[in-house]
Amino acid sequence: MRSIEKILDIYLLFGILFIIYVLLNIQGFDVTDFGYHFTNQYSLQNYPIDTIYFSPLYLLSDIAGGLWLSLIGFPSVLWAKIGGALLYATCACIVYSILVKYFDKIMVFCVVLISTLFLTMGNSCYIHYFTFPAFLILGELWIFNVLLLSNPESNKYKIFGFLLGFLLIPIILSRITLVLILLIPIAFSIFLILKKENLDEYKRLVFYAIIGVFSSLIIFTCVYVYLGIFTSSMVNILSIFSESASGNVTNFSESHTMASLIYSYLIDYNTILIRTGIIVFGLFFISYIKEKTGNLFASILLLFIPLTGILFIFISDNPFDFFSTNILKVTIGLILLLTTLFFFVDKGKNRNLSLLLIAGAIIMIISPIGSDTGVVKSLYGFWFILPLSLLCAYQIRTSIKYPRISSILSMTPVILIALLIVAIFFQSVNIYRDDPNRMNLNEGFSHPSLFGIYSTDKRVKVVDELLIAIEDNSQNGDELLMVNAIPMFYYLTETKPALGNPWLFLEPIEMIKLEQKKLENERRYPKLLVISKVNTLYRYWPEDSPITVQNPYVEKTQYIKSTYINDLNYSLLWENEAFEIYNLPDS
Repeated sequence: MRSIEKILDIYLLFGILFIIYVLLNIQGFDVTDFGYHFTNQYSLQNYPIDTIYFSPLYLLSDIAGGLWLSLIGFPSVLWAKIGGALLYATCACIVYSILVKYFDKIMVFCVVLISTLFLTMGNSCYIHYFTFPAFLILGELWIFNVLLLSNPESNKYKIFGFLLGFLLIPIILSRITLVLILLIPIAFSIFLILKKENLDEYKRLVFYAIIGVFSSLIIFTCVYVYLGIFTSSMVNILSIFSESASGNVTNFSESHTMASLIYSYLIDYNTILIRTGIIVFGLFFISYIKEKTGNLFASILLLFIPLTGILFIFISDNPFDFFSTNILKVTIGLILLLTTLFFFVDKGKNRNLSLLLIAGAIIMIISPIGSDTGVVKSLYGFWFILPLSLLCAYQIRTSIKYPRISSILSMTPVILIALLIVAIFFQSVNIYRDDPNRMNLNEGFSHPSLFGIYSTDKRVKVVDELLIAIEDNSQNGDELLMVNAIPMFYYLTETKPALGNPWLFLEPIEMIKLEQKKLENERRYPKLLVISKVNTLYRYWPEDSPITVQNPYVEKTQYIKSTYINDLNYSLLWENEAFEIYNLPDS
């Protein structure tokens, strides 16, 4: 056993995950979300900040991503994905280093490895405004755990208390809605008061943390002032929150109004409540089966559930989103159920684990705030709470007076195997906006920026042709206009979005018209107009998407075409089966 413990250490965990993520992510090429983030991040490192589009809501995440992208000096999607693999593996190691202080080393290794593969099955393996804040939050939890295990009278306690507060500002600047992380110290206070603990130690920690917060606030304020973006950032943030609260939006879609967001979260948590009820009933039923037939048959029955879901994927028309969203909601329900059960049994006796569970649960709940996809982005809050809740549940299995519940918790290893089955399946086939059959992703790109990336032969052909055509007719730093969800090509060709936002059609059409009018008044015409003729949101492009997969940008595409081709006399310069390029006749 000791020899196994020596092998299953943090370095092996890092190595396994890093290799897995690199190998999985060299296949698949997305030009939408990946391109949006890469272009924003790269632009921050290469152009004056007042000349490009940036969002103050997650500026620090873009700066972090841009720093990584700029390390090699040229665009590379492979390098960006390597950065994501490093980030994911590091996050898992931070979680491991915390949990190994409280649980069996082998169990922690297995739980963290499986949980990590499960929560990253959405395949967005790069640095962006959900992955980078998750990394910072885990760093905050690591510091907090050091404090829990330190002498409150020591200098170490003072230093780490200061760091705990200092890191709060970078977390908020990496995604502004994470200001809700302040709910954690409030929840801690309530917990300690209910336990009737002496609050002197906690007050001392809060004091050191407040010093850290103000120090960090001063430093980052000075940085923002130096960059010349402090006033504009504050104005933009206040404007966005004001519009979102009032519902009178001009800078973003109506799905991001506060009322719409709250409604979507409430609907999802209502669904989660129902799912949790089903989970409880199902687990009690399996426990009953276990009592009557033995552990083997009950385990097979439990594993049959994810296998049935996978079978459903193969016979469904729209499998991945439906199944992954529902299994996500089931997992949230499971986490909340296990966390509640731990508090019911432990009654706060294990102070450290109780505080860590509170922090982890709040992080999971606030992680999706600001996203119009409901609770889907809760996945990025699973990093800590998922393995912790599973380990806590398994730990209390022998302390429960109710044999049926104890029997259920003793099946935690089987639940882990079920999570592993789902994780392996989705990691294998859920390639973001590309063909789910990895056997078809065997063609390498010839363009240097896409070295080491593989996709379908048709996608590789049309993309390589487009990149050559753009580079033949423009230079680095030129302002181009690329529309219909193709922001990746700004990054790959090192060009600038003429209308600011690289994914222009995310903005309301009124805002697009306003930006276009401003462009014309300044007589700043794009060197090239690049239009996608295919729906790049469809995973099988450049093949035509079926009528059931609608392109949401038809109206905006028609407006851009009418403005540039009819009004500004841009003419067709080049095209292939997926893209077309227009320019001014005299350019």
